[in-house]
Amino acid sequence: MSVKARILAIDDNVGILSDYRKILAPQTSCKGLDELESELFGAPTKGVETLNVELFTATQGHEGVELFKKERVEQAFDAVFVDMRMPPGWDGLRTIREIWNIEPDQFVVLCSAYSDYSFAELREALGKTPNFLILNKPFSPEEILQIVSSILDRESDRVRAEKQMAADLRVAIRNRQLSTAFQPLVCLSTGRILGYETLCRWQVDGKVVAYPDQFVEVAERRGLICELGDFVAAEAVELAVRLLPGWTDRSFPLVTVNVSPSQLSHRFVAYLDKLTSDAGLPVAALGIEVTESGDILSDDGCIAIVDLIQASGYHVLLDDFGTGHSCLANIARVPFDTVKLDRSFCMSLPDCESSSLLLEAFGKLMRQLGKKSLVEGVETGEQEAIVRSFQYTVGQGYLYARPMSREAAIELFFADTTASFLNVA
Repeated sequence: MSVKARILAIDDNVGILSDYRKILAPQTSCKGLDELESELFGAPTKGVETLNVELFTATQGHEGVELFKKERVEQAFDAVFVDMRMPPGWDGLRTIREIWNIEPDQFVVLCSAYSDYSFAELREALGKTPNFLILNKPFSPEEILQIVSSILDRESDRVRAEKQMAADLRVAIRNRQLSTAFQPLVCLSTGRILGYETLCRWQVDGKVVAYPDQFVEVAERRGLICELGDFVAAEAVELAVRLLPGWTDRSFPLVTVNVSPSQLSHRFVAYLDKLTSDAGLPVAALGIEVTESGDILSDDGCIAIVDLIQASGYHVLLDDFGTGHSCLANIARVPFDTVKLDRSFCMSLPDCESSSLLLEAFGKLMRQLGKKSLVEGVETGEQEAIVRSFQYTVGQGYLYARPMSREAAIELFFADTTASFLNVA
């Protein structure tokens, strides 16, 4: 098997840790002796499969958890073997709970010659998860190899690649290896830049590591979205402070930041408040783009947090309206100041009559509700003329500018852009 496996074994018996190493990571010299013994004396070589394994060991539960925290940042573990009794420290039950607090999906094997808990008690305490096995001691090499082989075989290449991307993303967030770019939001009636949307980028030495739609989805699934969101929000506030002297239209934010439903919490609101307070930034200068999804529609808790964000003075935008779980009920349920139409509507203009009719209807609805409206994907003067005729408030797209660096965004914001952005036939 060519896939590199990372295994952590936690056991207070150093002899058993040595057995793990002999089974999972045998030294080349040992394998050579087996082959020499077979050649000289006719002894059969041991028919035990060998795996390409990087093995980590610890003799106490708390030490193992600290090692798990440290090493998983570089790359995820495929399996953790945990002894039940490890006096004088944590037992296996607490050790597993601590590991799952860090990584809920981690596969764990509990190894025990004698347990203080019955099987039923363990299942009740740890839950009926598919990521948990119990192995009785003494175990055979074949049992350990079979477990590890099965874990590797059951994970598709996609899953293992995702786990690796998540580990790399943790490092990138921690070491501030991510960057941000900013795309102008343009007033359709004047052609002036009202503000910028903050976009996250992951590049190393000018080369793209992963595109936003890739790593943001991984961050969602692997519990990293809050860390990622905190980073982007801080970057947005930093730009907004620089733009504050030129903020003339105070009914629209200077900088917006995307927020997924899973980020919505009282902790996040407190984080925003601290960011803006420490920076001396009026909260209305920061726009929170909440992605429309089934979570928003069905979760009263999400609605309550969005309501709190708006009540606190932040400008709330309902993002990507018209796709996915899109529903007119969201217009009534989600408190928002601006609705942001997905780029697919504008980009099909002028050829698609249906898109034109829908854009016209949505624009009229927003005016009747007294809300602002933003259209993404404006790439041609003809498209801009159509959405302007429907009296949309703000446009965004390559017609105006591609995403740019912070310094370029500041320079463009304070330049006289009326002539270049007001495309009147």
